[in-house]
Amino acid sequence: MLPMWKTLVLSLTLVPAAVSAEPVNMAGMGLMRCGDVIAAFIVDQQMAFEIFQWATGYMSGLNSALVVEMGKYRDLGSTVTNGNAGGFMRPLLAKCAQTPDTQLARLVDQYFRQLPVRNWPKN
Repeated sequence: MLPMWKTLVLSLTLVPAAVSAEPVNMAGMGLMRCGDVIAAFIVDQQMAFEIFQWATGYMSGLNSALVVEMGKYRDLGSTVTNGNAGGFMRPLLAKCAQTPDTQLARLVDQYFRQLPVRNWPKN
């Protein structure tokens, strides 16, 4: 018989695979449909902060891959509007409202691809 902690780890590892019939490259908020994001945001304004956190983390991860693969990055600093680092949130939520069946990650990815490309400094 497996110790309790091994059983718990094994079940947490296998459950997501069993729930999803198709392979996915991410988990969590990015998989949410925009209609669900907007509905949650209307009920809970804190949702905007959570979307901001997820989106900036996602874009930072994309940037890390770009630096490793190409020595370039997309300038997230260009999203700053009037000193507010969340300048991309209003247009992102507006686009989300217009396309309720689109996954949040797809819209964030589209936004990310429009940011200016910069060369990573070589040391």
